[in-house]
Amino acid sequence: MTSSCGGYACLEGVYKEYSSRVGASIALDNVSVVFQTGLYMVVGPNGSGKSTLLRVIAGVTRPDRGRVIVDGRELWVDCSGDCLALLRRRVVGYVPQTLLLPAAMRVMDAIALPLLLDGVGDWADRVEEVAGLLGVERFLGKRVRELSVGQRQLVAIARALVINPKILLLDEPLSHLDKDAMETVLDVITGFGKEKLVIIADTEKVKGVDFDGVYCMAKGRLKQCN
Repeated sequence: MTSSCGGYACLEGVYKEYSSRVGASIALDNVSVVFQTGLYMVVGPNGSGKSTLLRVIAGVTRPDRGRVIVDGRELWVDCSGDCLALLRRRVVGYVPQTLLLPAAMRVMDAIALPLLLDGVGDWADRVEEVAGLLGVERFLGKRVRELSVGQRQLVAIARALVINPKILLLDEPLSHLDKDAMETVLDVITGFGKEKLVIIADTEKVKGVDFDGVYCMAKGRLKQCN
C-alpha cells in the first residue's frame, strides 16, 4: 500500500504498548506526525516514548496498530523482513542509547559494518572521511573495548553517517560527550539536516541549535511545542 504522506517519515495513528508484571505501559498513544526534510527535536522525560518513536521509524519496533511510512514505503506492509534490514543499512541511520557496538571489533570495521554487509568497494575511504568529520580518525586502529563511553558514542554516530542516510535518528546522542565533541557533532548533524531528515530525542532541548521543529512527548503522546 502506498501513501501520499508528503514527508520522509510519517506516522498515522500509531499505538504501542508494552506488558510487564506490573501491568501495561503505553509507549506511543495514537501518534500522528509528518517529518519533512530538516532538523527536529523530540523532548520528554525518561519513559515518555521517545526511544520507541525512533525505533518505530527505524523499523526496529513494530507498533500494535497504525501506519508507519518511511521513504515512501509502509513498514511491515510494503517493507518487511529483508527490506527492513536494507532500509537500516541504506536509508536510515539509527543510533540507539545502548550504541550496540561489538567490543572486540576494530573501530574502523565497526564504522564500516553496514558498508561491508552491502559489499561497498570504497568503504575505507568513506570511513576515513566520516571519522575525520567527527574527530575519531585516531581511534580507527583500536578495538571498541579500548574506547571511553564518549568515544564509543562518536563511533556509533560515525557508523550511522557513513551510509549517507536519508534519515538520521539519534537517541540522546550528546549524553557522554565533552563540550568540544558536542559542538563537533552538532555542527555535523546541523549541516546534514539541511538536505536530509534528522531527529534527535533527548530529555531536554539542545541549546544553541535552530531546529525546524520541536516536539514534546509525555505518556506516549506527541505534540509540537514550538
